[in-house]
Amino acid sequence: MNGNREAGAVSIYFITATAAFVLLTALLIDFSRIAAFRHQTELAVQSGVRSVLSSFDPDMYDRYGLFIRGGEDAEQVFRTAAEGDEGSSNSGAYFPYLAAEWTGVDVTESRPLADHEVLRRQVLEEMKYKAPIDLTLEIADRFRGVSPALQEAASTVNMLEKVRQAYDRREAALDEVLESQHQAGGRTVSFLQQDIDNAVQIAADVEDADAFEAAASELASSLQASAGKARTALNEAYSEGVRALDRSRQANDEMRAITVQAANHPSSSTNTEFPSGSGEQMDSAKVDSISELRRTAAQLLLEDDFFVNYAAELDAERMKGLQFCDEADRFSGFIRSVASTEGAGGAIHGGAVRLRSMWSEYDRAYGGSGSVLRERSALLEAHRSGDQERKILERQAQAEWTKTTGMFAALSGPSGSPEDREIFEKASELSRENLEWNRTEDERSESAMPGAASEGRDHAMSSADAWMEALQGSLSGLRDELYFSEYTVQRFSYFPPSELKRMLGGEQVPLSLQKQETEFILYGISNPTGNIAAAYGEILSIRLAIRTMEGLIECRSLGHPLVLLAAALVYGIRNAMLDMNRLLEHDSVPLSKYVQVNTAYTDYLRLFLLVHGGSPGHLARSVAVMEQASGISFAKAYTYVSGEGTASLRLWFFPGLLKVMGRAGRLGGTIKGNRYEAVYTADSSYQ
Repeated sequence: MNGNREAGAVSIYFITATAAFVLLTALLIDFSRIAAFRHQTELAVQSGVRSVLSSFDPDMYDRYGLFIRGGEDAEQVFRTAAEGDEGSSNSGAYFPYLAAEWTGVDVTESRPLADHEVLRRQVLEEMKYKAPIDLTLEIADRFRGVSPALQEAASTVNMLEKVRQAYDRREAALDEVLESQHQAGGRTVSFLQQDIDNAVQIAADVEDADAFEAAASELASSLQASAGKARTALNEAYSEGVRALDRSRQANDEMRAITVQAANHPSSSTNTEFPSGSGEQMDSAKVDSISELRRTAAQLLLEDDFFVNYAAELDAERMKGLQFCDEADRFSGFIRSVASTEGAGGAIHGGAVRLRSMWSEYDRAYGGSGSVLRERSALLEAHRSGDQERKILERQAQAEWTKTTGMFAALSGPSGSPEDREIFEKASELSRENLEWNRTEDERSESAMPGAASEGRDHAMSSADAWMEALQGSLSGLRDELYFSEYTVQRFSYFPPSELKRMLGGEQVPLSLQKQETEFILYGISNPTGNIAAAYGEILSIRLAIRTMEGLIECRSLGHPLVLLAAALVYGIRNAMLDMNRLLEHDSVPLSKYVQVNTAYTDYLRLFLLVHGGSPGHLARSVAVMEQASGISFAKAYTYVSGEGTASLRLWFFPGLLKVMGRAGRLGGTIKGNRYEAVYTADSSYQ
């Protein structure tokens, strides 16, 4: 009996232990199912987001290499992918022990391509393997050959132009000094000439004593007044001459400072380092010859003694003039004192003869054809030996430039059909809207072609530095500009030279935006021909820079630095226009007389995009062109997806106990009835 009781106790203990083990096992099974469910659900949500992104617009990718959401409804794609990946209760799951029930999905799309940062990242992703190869081989090797010479030429032209401006100011001031000398001498002579003649004749012409006394008194007053006028005119002219001489000295000092700086400045070409390549290079001797031209400007300087001597000459003219005026005053007083005395006529006549002798001496030195002024004029002309030739060349350059600018002015005027103009206006409006959407502004500034030939040359030469720096930057770190440049040329249309030739020949040529997208992106002018004119005008500018560089070499035998500068400009304009004609005829032009490498229209577009590209304005116009062509609003062309999925799992054993444990925050979800529910999110984008 006691043995049976002991066996029963063991059974109870065994049953209790077994029940506890079964309960623990059941609890662990549900825990394991929850853990597996959570992992599977997280993967399903991620798969759903990826599936939504995989539904992209194929036309946008084929045409522009850009990804945007397209195709089926995002939530439907997300739900289908999530349920298929997880294995829901309705999907014929391969693992029914984790059969999930999706109670809710939500998909949020954002980061549209209208955002410049989003667009920039996609372009960089698209081009990061393509652009360096294309541009390095096609552009760097072409322009590397002239880069050192072009930068030397830019420095030389800039320096010589500064010297020319200071030289012209100096010579204009010296002309004013010479004119003041003429004014001083001429007015002094003219004021007193009549009174001196009257004094010589007074004794012979007037016999009556009373009449003689009256005439003598009148002569004395007139002579005194004339002397006062002459003295005033003399002092005024002297002051003007001194001021003008000081201005000429300052201009000469400015010229000296420019030449000293040029002499101490290292060669510009030493500051540019391009990677070594197979491109043809200019002869270094020609490059050095350009830098040597800067030293020739020193021959235009006037020594300090020139200004010291000229100042002394002005002082001498003034002193002699004042002495003459003082003598006239004394003679006036003498006339008054002797007018009523006997024999006054002879005394007055003798004094008048002496005054006339002094007047004649002054007139011979400082009058209209005075010897001092003739010598000074000859001295001034001696250091102006090249001015006449220079001015002839400058007039020739201006005539050539006027013809050139006239052609481009006609090209940039309103043209195209009303439909074309409407499309350009619409694209411009889309561009402005995109800038507003990005809360930025277009830094573009439209500038007309300079009216003066020298200004056109200066603009071209200063731009040459920017072009070469941009090209060097593309090889050493300007990644965004490099990629944007190549992307634009590869993905957008441009207006070929052959079409421009037809248009200039009078043919009707389509001028729609679809034919010149790259030019519009570059310049953003809202008429059908304005962007074409701007692009070809900029090509003319770089051709002018290169040809002016050649002109400095070809014309260096002229010797005079300013004559050389003018001759190089004539050479540059004429040959630049020949280059433009050749470009229109053959779609290519040799880079330089000294570097026989052909450059195409697209090479120049790439270069200009490196200089100007990647700005907010250019990105906005790129968006506008793509919106116009595709009919898609980039503000709704999304590239980023955030998906949220809510799924539940039926619990097998102890939902109540698990619910209590869930309140402690240890389950990562909630218990609703006999189901465990969890919410997961995932995010992804195209870049």
